[in-house]
Amino acid sequence: MQELGKKGRRDIEILRAEIDFAGYDLVVECNGVLLHVQAALHTRLNRMGTRSLRPNLRVISESKFKELATMGDLVTRLFGAM
Repeated sequence: MQELGKKGRRDIEILRAEIDFAGYDLVVECNGVLLHVQAALHTRLNRMGTRSLRPNLRVISESKFKELATMGDLVTRLFGAM
């Protein structure tokens, strides 16, 4: 939000974040872009001491990510040019 403020954007909307059994949910809207973010950690072990399979989990290889130099670059990447 701070980076959006630096760019003079005041049309930022963040819906109340919620934490539930599936993770941390956040909805952010700015510049006509609506983002739904869910951060989930798989930390619970079953009685055998292993993590159970999660069929809806997507594994994304590291090569699919792009390193960004600044938070401003991240804001532009998420919400487009301002």
